[in-house]
Amino acid sequence: MIWEMPRLPKEAVDDFCQRFQIDPLVGAVLLRRNIEKPEELRFFLDEDLKSTHSPFLFMEMEDAVDRVLQARAEGEKVLIFGDRDVDGITSTALLTQRLRDFGLDVKWQLPMGDESYGLTEEVITGFAGEDGSLLITVDCGITSAREIDLARDLGIDTIVIDHHNPQDDIPMAVALINPKLDDAGYPFDGLCGAALVAKFLWALRFSQTSFYKQTFTLLNVRPGNESVIFEAIKMENMVEVDRLTENIVPGIGKPEQSRLVDFLVGHEILVYDAKPQERLMRQVFGDRVDISLTDIAPEIAKTFPSLQGRSLMRMLQGSRLARFSHRPPLEIEALMQLMVSFMYHAYPALFEEYKRDLDLVALGLVADMMPMRDENRILVRHGLESLSTTPRQGLRELLQYTKVYGKPISSKDIGWKIGPIINSTGRMGRPDRAVELLLSDNRSSQEVTQLLREVVSMNAERKELGSAAWQKVYPLAKESFEQFGRRFLIVRDDSVHRGITGILAGRLCREFNAPAAVVAQLDTRLVGSIRSMRGFRATEFLSRFEDLFETWGGHDAAGGFSLGIDSYSVFLQRITEVLPFMHLDEQTEEVLAVDLMVPPVRMDEGLEAVEKILAPHGQEFPRLTYSFHGARIEDIQFLGKTQEHVKLTLQMGPRKWPALYWNASDLVGSVLQKNAVADVAFHLERNYYGQSQNLQLQIVDVKNPDAR
Repeated sequence: MIWEMPRLPKEAVDDFCQRFQIDPLVGAVLLRRNIEKPEELRFFLDEDLKSTHSPFLFMEMEDAVDRVLQARAEGEKVLIFGDRDVDGITSTALLTQRLRDFGLDVKWQLPMGDESYGLTEEVITGFAGEDGSLLITVDCGITSAREIDLARDLGIDTIVIDHHNPQDDIPMAVALINPKLDDAGYPFDGLCGAALVAKFLWALRFSQTSFYKQTFTLLNVRPGNESVIFEAIKMENMVEVDRLTENIVPGIGKPEQSRLVDFLVGHEILVYDAKPQERLMRQVFGDRVDISLTDIAPEIAKTFPSLQGRSLMRMLQGSRLARFSHRPPLEIEALMQLMVSFMYHAYPALFEEYKRDLDLVALGLVADMMPMRDENRILVRHGLESLSTTPRQGLRELLQYTKVYGKPISSKDIGWKIGPIINSTGRMGRPDRAVELLLSDNRSSQEVTQLLREVVSMNAERKELGSAAWQKVYPLAKESFEQFGRRFLIVRDDSVHRGITGILAGRLCREFNAPAAVVAQLDTRLVGSIRSMRGFRATEFLSRFEDLFETWGGHDAAGGFSLGIDSYSVFLQRITEVLPFMHLDEQTEEVLAVDLMVPPVRMDEGLEAVEKILAPHGQEFPRLTYSFHGARIEDIQFLGKTQEHVKLTLQMGPRKWPALYWNASDLVGSVLQKNAVADVAFHLERNYYGQSQNLQLQIVDVKNPDAR
């Protein structure tokens, strides 16, 4: 394993850390990971939920909100249809609970047993038979154009809330809320279904405020070089929809014929400190134009007393806007931020209720392996806090079962402890039990306990099936890997349970460091899962076979498909033809990206502060990897049923550190020797055992100092 840590000029690190007021170790990590643009840094260094993107940036969000408001007003029946994985389960539970709170008549449904992924004609016709009129799909639906056409023919409107990659045939729904659509309007495409549901619910709550559908213009007028500068932003639903800057020289031309007049006409004009701006405007327009301005300064001073008497320019100094902008921000942008802050102050429930939903959002984002960048970082950070003290009865019982309730929960806890248990219900064909567990607030403690037992039991069954299936598919995978030139592998075993094809594909993918697919038989057809790595795009690959598939879809990293049994041999042949045209990063010796070489003076408890600042970790922002040169191995112990793991005591800097090194027993006596000195690469983690806790290291690699 090659350790790779790019060198950074000390001056560059110092300048970077001084500008953003951060610890040098934090700055070094960010620079090594090429995270240095102010707009990107904002999501690493700012925890404010107000820094997340407005839901109304989605072009069709208002349409979705209006349709739900109509359903409530007319007492319509609503069906929420979701997927059976963690994201689909949390999306379904969250939207169901909140729409019921909102006064709607809601039922929910997920694919059960061996039913295929996604919306089906049976679901549509069944809902039509119940006189249903509004269908909302969550974490699915973007590839269900035919089914949504049927729904429309039967008098059912559909809202699609989905994050999967769209195909050529886009559904004709009332509203499509999907950041991956080319014309979505949203600036970030990495949200999962549960996060999109939370965005929609924020917009729905916003519709109950006085700002909904209100359009107004913010105006700031300031002197220029022998001119008057007009900066204007038009806002609707508290989102910028248009912007104009005009530089007008008094006495030159006819100002009333400029674009500015048309821009300002028709909506209320809000300014901060009106009198000096009115004087400047009179210099340009004289008495020829009727000027009507609303001065918000008095209301702002009343709401935020500390801002009284401060100019917009002074507000910008040291502000978040100035800190995280690639250019000096304008005064008009400070005015826009003032209005957003005023809105949150006027309606604090928008913030409070949004945060309340983020426990389920964090589960969906982490379990669905969404990129830990942009606003996902803020959503997960707040979601993990909410999760550790969640008021949801069933979820709380699950967290207590996994022994993380009441403790600081990490994204690793979701990925390794909580997510797999919830996910197992879908794999075993009973995702409804997980939804019921998340919606169990009004159930008795006995009922909740029974639901938890069922969910935990399914996870145990899933593990047993996975262990047995692995013994069968691994030899077949080795053959397939060689057959496809060590660039891809596919395994078919009709005895494999449909629900674990994704788990097996993921494990094979990691084992062989190549894209992997696992196929099983389900009644009269085959179903498969694919997992990718090394730049291989799963949905791009699957799209090459859409003429063979009955259904298919997914993300760049993972996908699913089904096809007729008779088509499988053709599928295998065409894989051979397609693979040469699929991108796959070249496989070389494994490289370990090291974020920090920790000096002895910093090898103490303070290192955890770096972890906390840069948490959460996950997809596209993995756990921090440190290296330490010259650790002395004070003690070696064996752990595990077959003594395959090693526990070390390492003298590093001013203290001794406990360290775990998984599957490293074969290194004892060679690289690992008592009293020897070694270079170690490691992760830092906090270990909880009973009522005690301590910091420990998880060793990634060990080298002899002579091998530097």
